[in-house]
Amino acid sequence: MTVTEIERFNILLPGRGRMFFGIVEIALDGYVNGTGFVLTKDTFKVRNLIQVFMQPVDLAEIHLDWNPADGVVTAYTTGGVEVINDALDGLSVRVMYWGF
Repeated sequence: MTVTEIERFNILLPGRGRMFFGIVEIALDGYVNGTGFVLTKDTFKVRNLIQVFMQPVDLAEIHLDWNPADGVVTAYTTGGVEVINDALDGLSVRVMYWGF
């Protein structure tokens, strides 16, 4: 998994601190069935990750599911079956995130 930052910006929320927003592109090389990828606050360099939104760039009929509890991204086919090892090599996904 390779993360390439496209854009990052922040705003100051009075009484709450700085909220960070960003867009990254992630190369999905090395996907392992049952393990997936991990996207956590450390991936995006924030203290508290609130949410991620994933937009497939070149994934045909693949659904990505992010679990906020552990940060694991799992990829499924339209039939609901998890993709096999290395099935996503050479593909990428664009991710928007926000957090503090």
